[in-house]
This record gives sequence, C-alpha cells and structure tokens, in this order.
Amino acid sequence: MTVLNSNSTTSWNQTKYSRTISALLFTKSVAMSLANTELRANMPDGTTVTRPTTSFLAIQSYTANNTVAYSDLSLGNETLTINDTPIVAFTLDIVEEDNAGWNIPMNTMENVARLLREYVDGKFFAQVLNFTNSNGATVALSSTNAYNTLSSAIAGLINAGVDETKIALVVDAFGVDKLGQNAVSSTFSLSDKVYKAGYTSKEVAGAQMVRSENLSMVGTFVFGATPTDGDTVKINGYTFTMKTTLGATAGQVLIGASATTAGANLAAAINGTTAGTSHVALAAADRNKFLRGLSATAATGTVTFTSTRGYRGAGAFAKAMTSGSNKFGQFVIYYAAMEEGAIHLVIRDNVRSVSARIPGSLVNEYLTWSRLGLKVFADGAERGIIIPIEARA
Repeated sequence: MTVLNSNSTTSWNQTKYSRTISALLFTKSVAMSLANTELRANMPDGTTVTRPTTSFLAIQSYTANNTVAYSDLSLGNETLTINDTPIVAFTLDIVEEDNAGWNIPMNTMENVARLLREYVDGKFFAQVLNFTNSNGATVALSSTNAYNTLSSAIAGLINAGVDETKIALVVDAFGVDKLGQNAVSSTFSLSDKVYKAGYTSKEVAGAQMVRSENLSMVGTFVFGATPTDGDTVKINGYTFTMKTTLGATAGQVLIGASATTAGANLAAAINGTTAGTSHVALAAADRNKFLRGLSATAATGTVTFTSTRGYRGAGAFAKAMTSGSNKFGQFVIYYAAMEEGAIHLVIRDNVRSVSARIPGSLVNEYLTWSRLGLKVFADGAERGIIIPIEARA
C-alpha cells in the first residue's frame, strides 16, 4: 500500500480520490469480471433499464427443398431497476490529521475501494439464488468428493446448452483447498489458465475457477427453550450475552418471556435495531468488523442469518447455552457455476466523492458512493447452476 506522507496536511484531492477508488473497484471486483457489466454516467435512483430477452436457439440438418423449422426467439422486455447506492462515510477533525502528520483521507482510498467492492460482489453473488438450475441437495464438501461434486454441476450446465468456453466455477477458499487436496491424490490437476479479478488461474473440468469470499451464506440458530441469564452465542466472531435484565455492556440481549422473544431480540441485536430495549448497542467498530454484510430474521425462536460475506469459519460461530435444545442449525454457502454474463450489472462509470466542513467546527465529512442495479434476466437464469455446500452441520 502506498502511504502519502506530509509534514503538514495536504489538501484533499477529490478528483484523484474518486478516480483511484474507481480504478481499484473496477479492476478488482469479481462481480464486474463475471457480470454482463454496463457502465453508465447518468444513473438517477429508480432508473429502469429495459432489455429484450431471447431463448436458446436450435440447430438442424437441412434437406434440399424441405422447409426448415424456425425457433421462436420469444422476444420480450424485462426490466432492471437501478436502486442501490452503497456509500462509505466518515468524519475527521483537521487538528487530528495535523497531529498525525500525514494525509489521512487520501490514505483511506484502498480501504474505501475494498468496502465498495465487497458490497458489490456480495450483492452480485446473492443473485445466484435466482438461477433456475440446482445441483441438488446440500453437500458436505471433502477432498474426496470435491471434484466430482463440482464437475457434475459444470457438466449439467453444459448439457443445458450454455457456452462451455465461458463457464466460471465460483468457490471460496474452502472449495479451493478441497479441490487442491483432491488434485494431490488423483489424476485430476488444477491447470494454469487466465488472470482476471477473482480468477485463480486454475481450470476445473473446463471451467475457470473463480474464488470469492463474498458468496451468500444462510444459517440458523434455534432457541428450543428460553435461554438462561448469562448464556452466550457467538455470531461471526462477536459474542452476544443473553440477560434477564439489560445492563450497560455492549452485546447484551434481553431474554424476555419466551424463546420466541429471545430469538427476536437476538435478530434485532444483529441488525442493530431497537437498541436500548432489545439489546445494548454494539460499538460501531465492532459492528463494522464482525457483522458487516450479515442480517437476521426471527420466527418462533429460530434466528436465520444471511451473509453476503460467505462463511467466516467454525470458530466464528459458537454457543454456551444451558439448554441443549438451543443450538445452531445447518449453514449453507452457495457456490455456483455460470456462464459469464448470466447476471446483469449496471453500475455508475465512476465513484463519486464529496467533502464538507461541519459548521462551527474543524471536522470534515467525507462521503464516497456508487450506484448500481443487478438482475438475473430470464435467459441468464438458465445459464447458471446453484451448488449448495454445507458450511456447518
């Protein structure tokens, strides 16, 4: 990382800041490598993009003087709405920047670009669940079954009629590891191929292997009984403590009168809603570190987690509960095989940034944002296959 130093704070170069973040986002985003990406300069929120759809074509053998059979392209219009505006906002006191002796805002560029990329990639891979094809039941991936599991999904996609020269297999670090272990003890090899954002330079059953840690994951925690005061549950690395009465410690969750209430309050704590009544609010730094990209819903004591940052590992989810019926359910992470361009992405052609002084102070506000819309159109839905992998039993 390049660090910009100065004995006195240099001015914030808005143009350089925006262009550098744009370049980092566009060159490193896995979504922009895999999507049918359209860059637009003018993108008011709510803009609708209309696109004609087509179906697969057929090929036949022609016999002289006979009538050929025509395939109906089934042209129709589908729409994509541009309605997502990810933004990174922070404040900085000029005195603190002077004391630090370096240009702090300009040195946030890589971090801001990473957060925007993580957001865009997470939203992109959430669209995988709109594919019409599935590889079947959830599989506990291992070094012995990894290649067969993933190659069968690729074969199914090819049989469905997609362009086999443009197939990408999307996995996380766990999948790369299991495929690598498989390669050591079999005739299968991970061969070198291309180099693009997210691409591992490896080929699996004819598909380019792409690694991302921003895949969609769904998991559950079930309150089968009302928890006991002091019971804890760790979610994505952050420990929540169930309490009969809320104190002042961050991460405390009110148990309430039943398991259903406890579940609802834990979901609220994860989402950061109703702080002070259902839970004690987390520190902003902890929320940004542990719960970014994670949301939760609750119904009759079952808390369902949805993550756009994949699965953080077994150590990130743990419990210490008095009742054995309070436990985690299955966690599923969604790999995919897809034809490049199966998911449509419309995104602003440059990141925008502004800075403004808060009246009556030496504190500056910095805001950086993009705007986008995502959709799997009807033909794209047929050009991808969902591969559900067990992340935790």
